[in-house]
Parts: sequence; structure tokens; C-alpha cells
Amino acid sequence: WIPDDFVDNDLFEMIRDEGGDQVEKVDLMDDFTNKKTGRRSKLFRVTWRDMSRTLTNEEVNTKHEIVLQRIVKELSVELR
Repeated sequence: WIPDDFVDNDLFEMIRDEGGDQVEKVDLMDDFTNKKTGRRSKLFRVTWRDMSRTLTNEEVNTKHEIVLQRIVKELSVELR
């Protein structure tokens, strides 16, 4: 769940901070608002790519975990 003051670009910057040139794109896949509670969530897809080699699952998973930890701490996001 995202706070009311959540800004997509803050998330994009954080992802690019961690991934650098290996982040090919970030796409918003879903924007959901719970009708009963009014709480909102968004689903983003990150495409990781290195032009010189194949990234391993371990490399991508490590960067992904770092991003998740940062968004929880710095953007007050509650993971679903």
C-alpha cells in the first residue's frame, strides 16, 4: 500500500539509483484502490538488462531486494 503523498518518480529514481544502466524500463502495470478502505496500491514491472552480458537471477534478485527495502523505509510503502 502506498501513502497519499507517493510520487511515482521517487520510485523510478530509487530503482535507477540501484540499477543504473542495467534498468531498461519501469512500467506501471496496475493501479488499485480498495473501495472499502480507500487504500491504494500500484504494481510496477522492472526490466533489467545488461548490454554486455546476461544478468544472473542472483544479481537481479539482490538488486530487487535492495530496492524493496529502500521503498519500505524511505517512501513508507507497505508491501502486499
